Amino acid sequence: MGLNTSHGCWDGAYSAFMRWRQAIAKAAGYAIWPVVYDDAHKTPTVMLDWGHIDDANLMGEWDKPQSDPLVYLIAHCDCEGVIHPAQAEPLAARLREILPLLPEGDGGGHVGNWRAKTLLFIEGLELAVSRGEDVGFH
Repeated sequence: MGLNTSHGCWDGAYSAFMRWRQAIAKAAGYAIWPVVYDDAHKTPTVMLDWGHIDDANLMGEWDKPQSDPLVYLIAHCDCEGVIHPAQAEPLAARLREILPLLPEGDGGGHVGNWRAKTLLFIEGLELAVSRGEDVGFH
């Protein structure tokens, strides 16, 4: 089991996807804090304005564009939903901006090379945009 997306963006473990998104967020300057959830589970969490992100947003449905397109990725549910072309295009451009800021080398497991994995995601987003299709999360 794991996350599979359309357009070849991602195929791998949910845990690897979480680590990769955290690396993206860190490279972009977001704080990551340990948060204790209702079930007493403590996990590193990217500090977004979670109070203004609803269930529809987690599935890729946004009423207005976000000031940082990375929010579409960081806040996205890791097992369902979509990234629409209108979100994918600025997200791909933003990921390209931070690509050189990512760690060099291997992130282990299903991440592999941080930059190569990010480039694969970018290329999948761009393919979806060129076809006018959503990137689907399964």
